[in-house]
Amino acid sequence: MILLSLDPGILATGWAVLEDGALRDWGELRPDDAKASVPARISSLCLELEARLGEFKPDMILLEWNSGKVNVNRHKGGGAGLAVHGEVTGSLWREAVHWARRRADAKVVPIDENAWTRGVSKDARALAVKGLYPQLPNPESDTGLHVHDAVGLAVWYLRERAVRSHDLEG
Repeated sequence: MILLSLDPGILATGWAVLEDGALRDWGELRPDDAKASVPARISSLCLELEARLGEFKPDMILLEWNSGKVNVNRHKGGGAGLAVHGEVTGSLWREAVHWARRRADAKVVPIDENAWTRGVSKDARALAVKGLYPQLPNPESDTGLHVHDAVGLAVWYLRERAVRSHDLEG
């Protein structure tokens, strides 16, 4: 099984590909012009995603879905940027669903950010992921820790799936 995991962001969307549970590749989708309008940046990110989908042909696409709730310490609790983040997430979702529909066996799965992060800070998650996969870049070089979160999301999903599968068998 080839799994593509996405951690959306307007300036960088982290992605990771795991094949049969092994980390195969990772990177960031970045808009052609970081200063372009929001619609132009989103369009550019969607084109980048389309290229990754064609390259890796995943059986499953995971996408971190924002809960819409903002920690009071983030953006002074004002929720700044949530509308744009929602537009990016929704656009990447549509691109993934459109691609998956052309393949009868591909599946797109939204994962609520709070379900998998469980209140653990991005820094702590990035360090844990780096410990599992030393070949990843150092967290300091991953602006926004999007790549590390994409890998972490995939690992969490595979572990949850294994636990649930075991529970159903036992």
